Amino acid sequence: MKKNLITNNELPNALNIRIESSAQGDKSGVDLSDEAEMKIIENRDKDTEYFKDLNELIGIIVHKIRNPLAGISAAAEILMTKTEKNEANDKLFMMIFKKIDRLESTAKNLFMTFSKISNMKTIPRFKRDYKKID
Repeated sequence: MKKNLITNNELPNALNIRIESSAQGDKSGVDLSDEAEMKIIENRDKDTEYFKDLNELIGIIVHKIRNPLAGISAAAEILMTKTEKNEANDKLFMMIFKKIDRLESTAKNLFMTFSKISNMKTIPRFKRDYKKID
């Protein structure tokens, strides 16, 4: 049985190699003793951490926007059932629901802009029929 062992002479060089995988699964070694390569790796890692933190912050902001919108929407729907049905009230409620939908859309677009998630099934959008308010 043949083993791939590192000799004492090869050990310092082997310890300075960082194995990296490409998106296609190819592996390559990066010489960590090379300052230029180290700078590239450090900058890439900083960018990755920055965008990870930015995505988390955007998620928190979107959540903080969407929660009150859900409450406002629910309250408006309850008020709509308890108020007199007339054209003026219908126009006011339609305006409220359109503004809620606009803010909801803005929050969703903000999240999509800064997020790597392409499937937005986890963030449903309010659906309304503006032509008819029952």
